[in-house]
Amino acid sequence: MCAICDGATYDEMLAGLHGVVQRFGWAVQGVEASKPWTYTIGLTERFGHPELVLAGVDISLAMNILNALADRVAGGEQLRPGGPNVTVGETELRLGSVHPVHLASGLVGYWRMYYEWRGGAPP
Repeated sequence: MCAICDGATYDEMLAGLHGVVQRFGWAVQGVEASKPWTYTIGLTERFGHPELVLAGVDISLAMNILNALADRVAGGEQLRPGGPNVTVGETELRLGSVHPVHLASGLVGYWRMYYEWRGGAPP
C-alpha cells in the first residue's frame, strides 16, 4: 500500500500524488497503524474546503468513504464540523475539528510534505 515501503523515493511518491491531485482534484492518503487513519490532500486548494480525516477505520473502507465525501465537496457541498451528520452508504459520520496538536505531530504528514515539495506552504 505504501509506495515508499515498496521502494519508491519520496520524490517519486510525491510526483505520483501530484498526478492524482491534478487528475481528480484530490488524493486520499492512508496510514497503516494499530488504529489507522486516512486523509484527503487537495480539497482545500482545489475547492476551498477543509481537508477530511477519518480515523480508526480500515484504510480501504476509509478511502471509499473519503472519496465519496470528496465527490460531494467537488459538487459544491460544504461539510463542516458541528454541521449535520453525513451518511455515506450505511455509514453515518459526525464531523468534528482536528485538534492542532494532532496536526503538529504529523497526523497529515504527506499533506504537508506534498505542498512543501511543490514549493510552498500548505493552504
